[in-house]
Amino acid sequence: MRRNRSPQWTPTILFFLVWLGASVTPLKAQAQSSTDRVWDQLQDAFTTAHEEGFKQYNYMIGYLDSGVSPVLNWPLSLAAGSSYLIVGVCDKDCWQINLALVDANDVVVAGDTADKRRNSDNDYAPPDDPMIRFTASTTAAYSLKPFMFACNVNPCGYGIGVFVK
Repeated sequence: MRRNRSPQWTPTILFFLVWLGASVTPLKAQAQSSTDRVWDQLQDAFTTAHEEGFKQYNYMIGYLDSGVSPVLNWPLSLAAGSSYLIVGVCDKDCWQINLALVDANDVVVAGDTADKRRNSDNDYAPPDDPMIRFTASTTAAYSLKPFMFACNVNPCGYGIGVFVK
C-alpha cells in the first residue's frame, strides 16, 4: 500500500522560497547598481588623469557607513619622486567622502577633508569628490584612510583611484 507522502506544508515552503527570492533580488540589484556607479566614476577619473599624463596605479572599492572609518585602511607603497593623483568617488547615496593619506606613523601627509556637505540653500549639494595630489619625497609605505562623512542610506559604496606619473 502506497501512502501519500506529500506534506501539507509544501505550499508554505514554496511561498517562503518565492518570497525569499523576491526579497533578495532588489538588494542584489541595488548593490550591483552602487558598484556600477562607483566603477563608472573611477573610469571617468582614469580618463581625466590620463589626459594629465598619469597612469593607473591602483583601484580600491568598498562600503562604509556614515561617520565611520574602515577598520583596515588601504596600504600603498609610493616611490620617491613620483607624483600621485588620488581620487575618491561614491555612489548615489553618498554626499561626501573624505580621504587622508597617512605615513607609517599614522601622520596625515596629504588629504582632502573639507566639509562640502551643504550649499547656500542649506540643501545637500552634489557630491564633491576628494582629490589628493602628492609627490613622495621618500619611497615608503603609506595608507589611504577614507571617511564617509555623509551617506543617506548606509552603507554607501565608494571607490578610490590612484594614478602615478
